[in-house]
Amino acid sequence: RGLAKGDDATATLAVADEILTMESNDFKAMMLRADALYELGRYEDAKQAYARAKKENPRNKAAKKGWWKAHGKLK
Repeated sequence: RGLAKGDDATATLAVADEILTMESNDFKAMMLRADALYELGRYEDAKQAYARAKKENPRNKAAKKGWWKAHGKLK
């Protein structure tokens, strides 16, 4: 996870997807994936990823903020 926090959103997405393949309920990997999708400009996918993270951890402010941020880019 530490390696995935760099500037390469494509590599970050690959790492997050790999983690989620092994552990599908990993909240940190969900957020990592959502953030990477947002950085890649894939706002609809990012919105869905943030929604999944919000469902897993409804009280998380970063997931809520990310969802709204991605939602705003779609308008």
